[in-house]
Amino acid sequence: MSAKQFILSLLVPAALFCACSEKEDSISGTPIAQWGKTRYYDDFAWKKWKPDTLKQTLVFEFNDDAVKHMEQPLELALYKKSSSGKMVRVKDTEIRLFVDGKAADNNVLRVLPDKNNDETAVEVGIVFDPTAENKVHHWFFKPVSTGGLERINDLNEEQFGDESSSLYDIQAEKMKVPNPLATGTTILGIILLAALVLWLAVLQFIVYPRFSVRSLTLMGPEPYLSRKTIRRARQVVLTSKRPSQSMINQLFTGKIVYEVNELWTSDIVIIPRDRRSVRISQKRGYLTDANRLMLGQEYMIQNESTKTKTTIKIQ
Repeated sequence: MSAKQFILSLLVPAALFCACSEKEDSISGTPIAQWGKTRYYDDFAWKKWKPDTLKQTLVFEFNDDAVKHMEQPLELALYKKSSSGKMVRVKDTEIRLFVDGKAADNNVLRVLPDKNNDETAVEVGIVFDPTAENKVHHWFFKPVSTGGLERINDLNEEQFGDESSSLYDIQAEKMKVPNPLATGTTILGIILLAALVLWLAVLQFIVYPRFSVRSLTLMGPEPYLSRKTIRRARQVVLTSKRPSQSMINQLFTGKIVYEVNELWTSDIVIIPRDRRSVRISQKRGYLTDANRLMLGQEYMIQNESTKTKTTIKIQ
């Protein structure tokens, strides 16, 4: 028997049948092998998309004459059906075909029989191009060169060479998913934004209470007189130093009202207590009538060193 008079069987190993589900093509009746799924996402920052290689093993069984005499390889290419139903080659701008880990020239699978074995196993990999459509792709392995074969899978040349025929149908899916880093960054951003809003709207008023009283008046020694609006501020500081609160600190903790005068030889700090009173929390070097100052009442602050007195009143 010459090299043109043999039978070649294209088989998928039993292991693949176990691992891959199949369904039947409603047109050709050919089983469709499920090749797998790959997930695609747009590049974001340092997280770049790395394409998956969808791999399956194909086993080609040659008869004795093919093993002995076949010199030109069987060449198979992937085809798809156009919108008009015509078989067209799958472009290399859609996928790249790999055979035993190496890129196939012109996306063609080339197979020659193993001289020492009547079966030749080939690992075939498919890598989607980023520009390929995100969908389930249905492709057909068709011969572009028979290598001299007259029969493949019990089909003669006229049958397997027919435009609508297919030796092996496969499906592979390209799914577009969000970039993991972009997703994580978005979630983190939402959490931080929610925490920021919660802090600005609620928590800072619990951690740093605000004055409910409207104003604070200081009188004496003559001619010293000062009145400060303190409502919604979180603190009043009587000091001789230059105020140092930053805008960021004011935004996140609340406003501090400074009363700056050389009269105050050390700082006195006044903070909210309730809706009708405030509290002197720091008064080193001063004597006061009380630490709690009630709305509408006058209190005395005396400097222990200079003996000067100042009347303080909240309204």
